[in-house]
Amino acid sequence: MQIIYQKIKKKLSVVILFAVLLSGSTVNAAKLGDGAVLIKIQKNNLCFSVDKYKPRGYFIKNFHIGSQGFAVRNISVSKFQNGVIWGQGIPIEKNGNEYRLKPNQCIEYGVALNSYNSQGSIQKLYSGKFNVIISGYDPTADQMATFMSVFNITVIDGKLNLKSVD
Repeated sequence: MQIIYQKIKKKLSVVILFAVLLSGSTVNAAKLGDGAVLIKIQKNNLCFSVDKYKPRGYFIKNFHIGSQGFAVRNISVSKFQNGVIWGQGIPIEKNGNEYRLKPNQCIEYGVALNSYNSQGSIQKLYSGKFNVIISGYDPTADQMATFMSVFNITVIDGKLNLKSVD
């Protein structure tokens, strides 16, 4: 009986952990990626960029995107509980030709990147909770990295407002 109880307790712990990760906690989302996506509003549209990150396995060292930029392999924006509302991914055969996102640049929501495949159909932004993931390669540091952030926006009279960025 004790063994069965321990197995159930262990499985329940895994289920609870998984539920917490899916709950959209911004603290958990940041911990899952190597760094945070920087989000701003530009021309009444969301704009995403990357800079500082700490790859898995590095406990002390932080990296910054260098002058060569970050080779974006995939970017996706998801509405919580609705799935991907916009995304771009480079086909495997085009690796090496990725868009280079420089530290002083950003990728606007809904803008098509040359040679990238669309993921999901572009949806008009509306109030709610979203997450963004940008994955790719930092050639300066020779590191793969994934950036993640959870954010809230409100849309009032057609104007976007970034409610919080975590």
